[in-house]
Amino acid sequence: MKIIDGKILRSKMKNNSRLVLIVLILLVIGLTGCKDSGDGSLKAEDKNMTLVNQSHSFKGAPEELYFGEALQETFSDQGLDVKYLSSFNDGVATYLFLEIIDTGSNLFDEESNGNDFTLYNYDFLEKTGYTDSKLYGLISYDKKRQAATICVEYIGTLDNENISFHIYSLTGNQKLTGDWEIKFAIKNSLVKELDSNEAIPVKGEKLLVQRAVISPVNITLFASRKDVTEEQMDWFGRLYLEDFDVKILYKDKKTIDVPKQSGIFANQKGLLLRFVYTPENFVDIVGLEVNGVTFPVTGD
Repeated sequence: MKIIDGKILRSKMKNNSRLVLIVLILLVIGLTGCKDSGDGSLKAEDKNMTLVNQSHSFKGAPEELYFGEALQETFSDQGLDVKYLSSFNDGVATYLFLEIIDTGSNLFDEESNGNDFTLYNYDFLEKTGYTDSKLYGLISYDKKRQAATICVEYIGTLDNENISFHIYSLTGNQKLTGDWEIKFAIKNSLVKELDSNEAIPVKGEKLLVQRAVISPVNITLFASRKDVTEEQMDWFGRLYLEDFDVKILYKDKKTIDVPKQSGIFANQKGLLLRFVYTPENFVDIVGLEVNGVTFPVTGD
């Protein structure tokens, strides 16, 4: 039997451990590289879903969403980059995720937390739809890169094959004017359209629901101001989410109560009832029940 000195043995074991560690690192790098190069779409999907889950407009992790694509990804002017990140449509509204990057405009000062700037004048080019229903909110701010991530919501009808979003002026540490433009397309949407035009009882009156949709991230009901009489206007203006009992209906007769989260948004067309909710088993949804009235999914 060959006798090996203890120091030599420890040295050999140490060298072998290093070799095993190097092999493991190379293996991990190799697998990661294969995933990145061979499955880029999955990586992009994960990134898009992260943006949705970070946004204040949604709650929970949806099983699936169809995301749009950039036709013109970045527009730079006056030391400011506006960059497309992601987009999707929930059947009623279009959501656009953007990054606003200060590359020399001095829009964000050194102490900025991302909340000290304002999109002063911005809009989507449209052919039809609502003109005053656009909102935006800050999702996050990267102080090192001086980059603010925001979500812009537009309620209404857009040409989803060719959407154009413009920022005409914004203010922060500096006031900037121009026309930063992002072009994108949303060719698909994952939405359950409901058979609407049904009146539901609410606080002693009847509310006609013109449109109802369920998406993976929310439930939306729309009631037109045109269907409300002059005598009902006061009642119409005092409706709250608490006045609506909403249940999701499934194929197996299962029902789920929808929490009263989000709010009611008024615009020049009427009222939009938005319930922030991520329904499970989206494909098996067959309808919605609102204050005892059933709205079945169309086409199923």
